[in-house]
Amino acid sequence: MVLISDLCRMKIVIVAATNKELELIQRAQFTTSSNLIDFETTGVGSIATSFALSEIISTKRPELIIQIGIAGSFSTALQLGSAVVIDREVIADLGVVEADGYKDIFELGLAKNNSFPYSNGSLVNMNEKLLEMPKLQTVAGLTVNEVSTDPTKILLFRKKYAAEVESMEGAALHYTCIMKKIPFVQIRGISNLVGERDKSCWKINEAIASASESCIQLVNNLINP
Repeated sequence: MVLISDLCRMKIVIVAATNKELELIQRAQFTTSSNLIDFETTGVGSIATSFALSEIISTKRPELIIQIGIAGSFSTALQLGSAVVIDREVIADLGVVEADGYKDIFELGLAKNNSFPYSNGSLVNMNEKLLEMPKLQTVAGLTVNEVSTDPTKILLFRKKYAAEVESMEGAALHYTCIMKKIPFVQIRGISNLVGERDKSCWKINEAIASASESCIQLVNNLINP
């Protein structure tokens, strides 16, 4: 495991799915040389993100990757517009719907739930020190390639995976970085309740602002421990 002290002068790449999610962080003032921090847009969804991260790792050789972006919350306990840090991810749409319900790849016997990079079926960020540094609530994430709107599916995800937030890219970050053994942090701003399609109820700008502010604090704390 990489120590916090080892990260102080290392190359950091901050990624997000869209340009909008990166706008604020790109204008931020960091207390370090600008050549130590890079910004990349990966595209929306796990496939685009996985490919982009692989390219970023091979060309830029970062020692730390921070992913920021928005997420939906499965619970009203998480305030819209606030930020959270994700400690584990599950891929929630990799499986099959059968007569007796949805079965993921582990239940189908297509993968072992404790085979690397999985831990009990989850993609877990094991670097506890990094997760503590943003000083945010730590939650479990769930990644899908289709935004959840069906109440039955939403209830299934909540009960089956005990997930608190949903995104379309989080698991791609966890999977790629665990496989490549690169330290990473995922920070998400809560923009909406999962299933709420009335955009007037969303807090996108506030969510991006909160995630960006937390990311800035994290980076500055890393380089000035």
